[in-house]
Amino acid sequence: MQYNVTQFTDVRNRQPILVKETHGDSEVNISVTNPEDNDDESRPVRIEVFVPRKSNLKIDASGTIRLDGVSGDLQVIGDDQSIDVRDSDGKLNVSNTDGQVRIIGFKGELIAKTVDGSVRMDGDFTSIIGKAEDGTFLLTVPSDIDADISGSGEDFTIEVQEMGTGKQISENNWRFGKGSRKYSFASMDGTLVVQNRNSLVADNQ
Repeated sequence: MQYNVTQFTDVRNRQPILVKETHGDSEVNISVTNPEDNDDESRPVRIEVFVPRKSNLKIDASGTIRLDGVSGDLQVIGDDQSIDVRDSDGKLNVSNTDGQVRIIGFKGELIAKTVDGSVRMDGDFTSIIGKAEDGTFLLTVPSDIDADISGSGEDFTIEVQEMGTGKQISENNWRFGKGSRKYSFASMDGTLVVQNRNSLVADNQ
């Protein structure tokens, strides 16, 4: 297992970040922490992790995080920087405060939590649990998806775009196809936008 942690500093403050790492044959845990007086967005941290494709991975960091092509039980905890997960599979548990999360090409179970950030999801999800305070979710799915999509929260809203096969069962409850997969979202004052991947591809041609 290899990983690189890059810290960008200036002449006024070069106090190093704190990195803790443990790993076994198929499990990696990495924790990256900025000291309290070193929390400066102008000097961000970037983390690059190189692991065997099949790995159980946990990352807890305040910098930008990117995972690409990893399979396993993945737990990613961020802060207010971006999290980018691409072409991975297994079970993904991702959380942040107000940064942007992008999940592209993922296959498997997803748990996504944010405070007031945004979560963009495009993949083959067997199940989704999304939780936020007033964050936003953007879910891109194929037109023939079989899923029940539900939302809860005082002012939470679901907007469905160009999904002709969908049927609204009740307020903030939609069924697509046979509804075999369960996608549930909860937010006090957030939104979920469900859009048709097929229409997006057609628009870009």
